[in-house]
Amino acid sequence: MRINRFFLFLIGFAVMLAVYFAQRAYIYQHSAFTHGMLVCDDPLDLKFYEADMTLHYYVDGREYTVEVRDDTRLAFKELQIRYPQGKPDKGRIYSTSRFWVLPALWLLIPLMLWGAFIFTYFRENSGIQITYEKKE
Repeated sequence: MRINRFFLFLIGFAVMLAVYFAQRAYIYQHSAFTHGMLVCDDPLDLKFYEADMTLHYYVDGREYTVEVRDDTRLAFKELQIRYPQGKPDKGRIYSTSRFWVLPALWLLIPLMLWGAFIFTYFRENSGIQITYEKKE
């Protein structure tokens, strides 16, 4: 059986995707969620796109605050907060794009390196030859 370089590239890409989704799913499954609000301490900062703000949320009746630098359009709105189970002081703003999509962009770096390796090291008609021999 002969595996060409494009198939090797696809195998590597599939492994990268599997590791990425397994890691994100593990974090998601071991997180708890609550609601909170992003408060801008200085009203003058609201004219900028991004500002230092404080994230306020409650877990089991106790208030937690986390200092964040974020988009001012999120200020004074109810937000979904994700925090690791057992560590409510580590809260972060949760959204699908922040949790799943943006980290997926980091896959481009290993993907480019993997593609450069495969398409440089293996020539057009080369690949990996796998042979099976039956033992008698």
